[in-house]
Amino acid sequence: MECYTELDLESFLQNKMKLADVARCQEHLQVCSTCQGKLHELRRDEELLQALRDSQKLFQRYSN
Repeated sequence: MECYTELDLESFLQNKMKLADVARCQEHLQVCSTCQGKLHELRRDEELLQALRDSQKLFQRYSN
């Protein structure tokens, strides 16, 4: 099976993928280290972005 694009994997992470596609993606992720790595990086990036958003909210709250 062909590897998923980062856009597809982002859809998977955000639960925006069709149910049938989710099952195929999960199966692929079980055996593909390349896509596992991409997914790990996307999760890490999302965690960093969320931390940045949270810190911006705190900064705005305490700077006013």
